[in-house]
Amino acid sequence: MRKIIINLVLFLVIGLLIPKEVLARPGYCAGFGSIGHRQCIWSAGWECDSFLGAYACFGGGCSTSITKMRCQWDSGVCFNKEVNQNLTCWVNTCGRSGHTACESEYNENCNNCPGDCGSCCTPSCSPACGQANGCGGNCNNSDGGVPDAPTLDPGDGGAVTIDVDEDVVVSWDPVNKAEEYEYEIYQVGEDCSHATAHCGSQAGTSVSFPALVNNYYYHVRALNSSCATEYSGWSEATFMVNGLVLGQVFVLDDGAITGDPGGFCSLLGGTAVGGDADGSSVSVSAGGSGGGVAGDGTYSVIDVPTGVGYFASLTIGDPANYSCECPSGCNQGGVSSPQAGVNFYLNNFKQAWFQVEGGNLHANSGNVVSYVPDTCTDPCEPYLILGEAGATGAVSYTGVTPEVGEGDLTEDGSDWRMNTEYKGQQTGYGYFNRILEEDPTGVASWGGDKPGSGVYKGEGVGRISGDDWGVVDGEVIVILVPNDLVIDVNIDVDVGGFLAIISSGNISIGDGVTNIQGVYIADGIVATCESSECGNSEGSGDIADEQLTVEGILVGWGGVDLRRNFASADSSLNPSEILIYRPDLQMNAYKYLLRSHYTWEEKAP
Repeated sequence: MRKIIINLVLFLVIGLLIPKEVLARPGYCAGFGSIGHRQCIWSAGWECDSFLGAYACFGGGCSTSITKMRCQWDSGVCFNKEVNQNLTCWVNTCGRSGHTACESEYNENCNNCPGDCGSCCTPSCSPACGQANGCGGNCNNSDGGVPDAPTLDPGDGGAVTIDVDEDVVVSWDPVNKAEEYEYEIYQVGEDCSHATAHCGSQAGTSVSFPALVNNYYYHVRALNSSCATEYSGWSEATFMVNGLVLGQVFVLDDGAITGDPGGFCSLLGGTAVGGDADGSSVSVSAGGSGGGVAGDGTYSVIDVPTGVGYFASLTIGDPANYSCECPSGCNQGGVSSPQAGVNFYLNNFKQAWFQVEGGNLHANSGNVVSYVPDTCTDPCEPYLILGEAGATGAVSYTGVTPEVGEGDLTEDGSDWRMNTEYKGQQTGYGYFNRILEEDPTGVASWGGDKPGSGVYKGEGVGRISGDDWGVVDGEVIVILVPNDLVIDVNIDVDVGGFLAIISSGNISIGDGVTNIQGVYIADGIVATCESSECGNSEGSGDIADEQLTVEGILVGWGGVDLRRNFASADSSLNPSEILIYRPDLQMNAYKYLLRSHYTWEEKAP
């Protein structure tokens, strides 16, 4: 310890003996803490070393010709070009009193070059790709490198919902070092050559385009070309494009007129008020969600896959008191997604309903629905099936419980019902045609007029027209029609007579027909109007020319379509169709229609 103190004292004494003119231009290295090996060096060749934690090195023995000095340590070097300025060397720092570090011919880096520092060399490093900086060093490589893969929106399995006249927008997050993004968007399973494709590159992070299909694939990658062509990996996703179907439900005032000149229903005259008809809802055949009708009648079905040729259907919340005026049956075709202006117009009077008298009623592929209104009071009878005890029929069906509105199922209170499916043989045109081929009396040709007793086939006859028919007691007529048929006449069948018309297609009853009797069987449907709807009585109270009464049997293997609708207050007290059971027709049926057929085959004992 004593030796160290002596050396330090001698060092300080030597410093004090330096000539005055030298001391006027001092330079020193100063450091604090254990920084490492340091040197104070002058151009005259004198230098001193110190390993002390704190030391000072002055210019003893240096002449007045000192022009440069420097402080040097293990981890760096700094220089002072001005003799008359003090230089302080800190760790990794070159600083002078009153100035920041200067870059001189000794090539130290500096952030600022004051004018009194002399000339500086400014490195050129834009972009910074590790190249020579022009000052004897190298730039870093901070601008180079592969960018990250972008994050996509929508992601894989996602969806985009668009409104009318709105484009699809896909986007991605910006990533570090990306100068532009390459993208490819097209229908799933296609490529950039397809009509749905949108492919290219750009600096932005989103692309918009009109939806041509509802399922797209896209992938995006980032490019950094600052130092080289460096791509990220592809980020990819598939997504659906869904649209909105929008519209409003209106309740028509008296005298209002609707139509669909533009394809969708609209109000052509009079007034209408938006309303929900007690909790109605709209659905679209392509799917989607929502569709509840608000109090002002507006609705929105969301997430409907983009496309064309869909159906929008209104389910009325109170079908007993509201019915669709337009579109017919509350089903609007030709709907696209997205689509606006799909409106429904309702009448605020009772919905059309039907009634059965004495017979059975079966719906083989669904449910039985007849909304008996709450206004059905005497003389109206509020029942689906009329008949005294022992003379009433039953209802069978494959769907849910029959809906009868405010009425009861049967007049006698038995309310017989069966949830069951018919599993017997379909006794349609082909069945009866085979049976009657064996009729010994033969099958005659029929041209459309009322024939006498016998079995007939009406090849190419599509309509019964002219005078009304009357089948009297003792007449038995069977007509096979290998095509669709329209019955445009009233037909009466007296007790003791029999008439059966059997079609391989559909049987439609003319709009002006009010009464048919007999047995009618169609492989297709039996419809109570030739038009999509008929029977509008316009509230006159006189329904004689509109109500249809059927006495006998109706069998439509493709369904029975009850299309009559008074479309007025007349539905409050009157069913649009009355179906009456006639057991005498079975008793008087043509014998060959009821004939049993057996196949005999001998078996070994």
